[in-house]
Amino acid sequence: MSLKLFDNDGLIQTKIHGLEQNAYVITEDKMDSFNNYSFDLQMYLALFSLFFGAFLSSLLVILTSPNSYIIKIIFYCSLCLMILLAILLIKSYLKFKKVRARVFIKIDELPNILDKSLKIVKATYGTKDKNIDISSYLKEKINNNSLDVKISNDIAGDPAPTVNKEAEIQYSLNGEEKTVIIKENDSFKLP
Repeated sequence: MSLKLFDNDGLIQTKIHGLEQNAYVITEDKMDSFNNYSFDLQMYLALFSLFFGAFLSSLLVILTSPNSYIIKIIFYCSLCLMILLAILLIKSYLKFKKVRARVFIKIDELPNILDKSLKIVKATYGTKDKNIDISSYLKEKINNNSLDVKISNDIAGDPAPTVNKEAEIQYSLNGEEKTVIIKENDSFKLP
């Protein structure tokens, strides 16, 4: 099992029995922040509902007996508190939405985040006629999104003895795919 940590604020990629798995780690601070805003939002919503009920009740009483001053006071107080709570509710919701966006990743955004890493798409070593696939070797040599290897027969043997060889490496870095040709016994370094 191997584990690679990315600089993507908690995103990890792990390889278990040859299968790559991606996960997003939520830190305790982020979860506490998310829970606090969630609680505030629920509290404002509950108070808004309570005062909305008082507003509607006093409105009904005013419509049936318009001379009650106490009910009019309750009506105007509940109206003012509802307006204040509506403002707090909207502000709290916007903060909650911003925190939620930092805590959770949408599934459709995950490929864009993962594309910021270095990936070997395909790599061969040898000549045009005789070559060896060295993709898995190069993938194993990636460390912290960087690669530094010497291209030689030591990688996977000599596919074409007494002939000059080269490696053709197709890779993806920051979502951009490129292909390079490296001559035998030269070093290859990314990024």
